[in-house]
Amino acid sequence: MLTRDYFRAVERALFDYPSLKKQLVGRERWIECRCRGGGEPVEVGKSSVRPVHRYQETVVEAKERDYTFMILSAKIQAINDAIDYLPDVMKDLVTMYYFRDMSRVEVMCELNISEREFFRQRRRIVERVAPYVVGPFGMGDND
Repeated sequence: MLTRDYFRAVERALFDYPSLKKQLVGRERWIECRCRGGGEPVEVGKSSVRPVHRYQETVVEAKERDYTFMILSAKIQAINDAIDYLPDVMKDLVTMYYFRDMSRVEVMCELNISEREFFRQRRRIVERVAPYVVGPFGMGDND
């Protein structure tokens, strides 16, 4: 059984998922822009052009060195891994309630479940997702 604070922290991670994905895309674009500006050009004929494969390697290396990018990636991957192991009904609830920001009533109507079943499923989801988000979200076992 999860403590109330731990339960809320896991739920916050789920609610933050869409925002994390946007942040990751923004960070990826920022890294790519920085990589476009640096590096040594290679002369091809009379013009200087950087080879595409070298640019891609530079971007990959920059992403691996970027702490923020790596943390965002780890958090998103942790949630993706957790969601992959949920039954389809729970996945639907997670998608609607946490990712699409639908209200509890809208989710209950869409899934044709009672309020009691909604809260039961929500608790089970958080309990199943919790082990995946402990490390990447900086939550310890005693938090």
